[in-house]
Amino acid sequence: MVDSFQKGLFRKVNNQRAKVGLLSPDGKWVFIERATKGQLLDETVVDVPEAYTLVSTDDANYAKPRSPAKVFRKGKPNGYSQPLPFLYTISLKMPAPLKEGATYTIRFAGVNTSQEAVAYVHKPRRTRSIAVHAIQTGYRPDDPYKRAYLSFWMGVDRDGEDGGCTPDVDVFELVDAAGKTVFTGRAQLAKKENQQEQICIHETLDYTKASVRRLDFSDFNTPGEYRVYIPGIGLSGPFRLAADVWGKPFKAAMQGILAQRQGIDLGPPACAYTRRRPFHPADGVEFYQMTIPVQAGQEGTRGDNLIELAKAGLLQRVTGVWGGYQDAGDWDSLGGHLSATYDLLGLYDLNPTAFSRIRLSLPAAEMNNGFPNILDEAMWQMPLWRRLQLPDGGVRGGYGYGWGCPPATTSSMIKSAGVYAVDHETTMYYAAAAARAARVLAAYDKKLAAGYLESAKRAWAWVESHSKEDDDIYKKVLSFDKNFPKNLRDKRAMAAVELLAATRDPAYDEAFRESSELGGKAALYMDQLGADFAYARLPDGLGDPELKKRAVRRITAYADHAIEFSRKSAYDIIAGARTDFPLIAPCRYFSTPAQGGLSLIYAYELTKKPAYLAAAVQGANYSLGANPDNLSYCTGVGYNAQHFNFIVDAQITGQLPDIMVGHIPYGQGNEGNSMSRPMNSWVQQWLLNFGPAKKMVPNWYDWPVNEQYIDFGRYPLHNENCFNATTVPAACYWFYLHTRP
Repeated sequence: MVDSFQKGLFRKVNNQRAKVGLLSPDGKWVFIERATKGQLLDETVVDVPEAYTLVSTDDANYAKPRSPAKVFRKGKPNGYSQPLPFLYTISLKMPAPLKEGATYTIRFAGVNTSQEAVAYVHKPRRTRSIAVHAIQTGYRPDDPYKRAYLSFWMGVDRDGEDGGCTPDVDVFELVDAAGKTVFTGRAQLAKKENQQEQICIHETLDYTKASVRRLDFSDFNTPGEYRVYIPGIGLSGPFRLAADVWGKPFKAAMQGILAQRQGIDLGPPACAYTRRRPFHPADGVEFYQMTIPVQAGQEGTRGDNLIELAKAGLLQRVTGVWGGYQDAGDWDSLGGHLSATYDLLGLYDLNPTAFSRIRLSLPAAEMNNGFPNILDEAMWQMPLWRRLQLPDGGVRGGYGYGWGCPPATTSSMIKSAGVYAVDHETTMYYAAAAARAARVLAAYDKKLAAGYLESAKRAWAWVESHSKEDDDIYKKVLSFDKNFPKNLRDKRAMAAVELLAATRDPAYDEAFRESSELGGKAALYMDQLGADFAYARLPDGLGDPELKKRAVRRITAYADHAIEFSRKSAYDIIAGARTDFPLIAPCRYFSTPAQGGLSLIYAYELTKKPAYLAAAVQGANYSLGANPDNLSYCTGVGYNAQHFNFIVDAQITGQLPDIMVGHIPYGQGNEGNSMSRPMNSWVQQWLLNFGPAKKMVPNWYDWPVNEQYIDFGRYPLHNENCFNATTVPAACYWFYLHTRP
């Protein structure tokens, strides 16, 4: 048995050895953990009502000091340093209501706060209330959906009992920047306290642990800056009604995509985040051909074993491999990343004029190459995959070091990588992306477009010739992934419609019919919406008119189901749409508009029914601040955005918080359920509830799902992302809301 230990740097202080930090494998860099300032909260009296008194010379009810009837508390980590810093919210349930305009003094007895007393003037019309939840960016004046919420979960008392505190209110107001009321609406009860909700078909839970009231002002459309005001309670944060509100999150997300590039130096002026280029052969990185396909997974020891096999001369060197994108914590460029190119190129079909007009923050060479900026980003990874294509047309599944990252190591320090073997799914995905690229590129560079179309055809032909069950490569991939035939069918439908659009060859139309959920021969799958949408929008004379009608019906059925299901949650969360399976999308991505799905936008584009556009705006509401945490899940967007990214290079180089703009994490999803507990138990064990850190209050599993997100950059399934799973779908979503006519 071999045990490995990370090298550390130590300093001798007063004859004692003090650890400075972890050393990188080459000994040239030291990672120094940030130290938390202040002191841990003393929990002995913080939950005791007698530890607090409220007194006022303006309010007869508090002429003499009075203690609360109950104290509620909730606390969770909020930051990256050690020991973990915690943010606590303490709620005092007072015996009598406060008087508007009165001044109060709150005194703390025995609680180790930095102040022994604080003064509070009860002027709700001027006071920000964390119980009023609104979007932090805003809406276009013509957006048909504008909604805020009122709810507050106080946490638990000293006996562990939950405390919900959503006042019974009937009306709310919209106030402008000067404090003038410009709109009055009715507050509608969305959920009673203790009422169950449903975001995922797998479970029914109380996701909020408080009653919730909806505050709808969809009919208001006057441009300006506003806040939602609840009389007697307080104000939401500010937001705007303006034509450009969706532009900032879109451009932020595009910068987040840029920050995930492999093989290029990053830094100003393109972005504030700086990073040396990783996995570039000119820096001495050596690539070796593996025999396993990407479906074999990313084994934790593969990187180390790869080096040993290479030293022994058992692996063949591969040249010309670099580029693509990396995951936040794995540094692999994988075949699944081709969805980024496919999706970003799809923006051209949604709005060619805006696609060509919008300016992004990109490296100087790309800003001046004559291509639209979105096209530059969409095409960034395509040269890599073209280089990974073999002469016979097959495309290898990408490259990488292995699962996880060595401690105190940045991606630019890794000097070896393995190249996955060719596989059908990557090859067909490449065919779809390359065919779509050829069609879009034709308006800007006909020669380059022709090259990608020829490459796409060769990729298609390779898959078609190796898709029999007795084919050795087919059997090998299937041995690693039993879902491979279904996944390949989805990619085949996608590639068929793109090659049909690019070539007008009826053979691809027949192939689409064979693989599509619309053709009657394939099983009904939920992962073909993009292909269905592309087919429905084929020009007249191309494609089967009846299949196009079925595509429209299919997409609108998905959208209708998503809208209907969103009514089962108090915060109107669009969780996705599956009408052919008894489950809704896995609900991992609370952080991403409409759970990363574009079915609502597709449905609106195909029908122009206002209900679909309203639902599309509804799908973006939660992720940009209209949630119980008052959190924007996109760094750099909104006044209270998540700060601490799970980007290993940023952590190791001390570029937290807020350096990287446009990072969109997975978000909390419904990971508190029984299905996810085994996968994530180490986080709760060592970081949140039972390890050396101070405990969360209450236990993480007992928090309402809507507030389970922890912004501390250490929790993969919360803070990490695969850029093509969260950031790219969000960028596409916000592009449409920003640029639609």
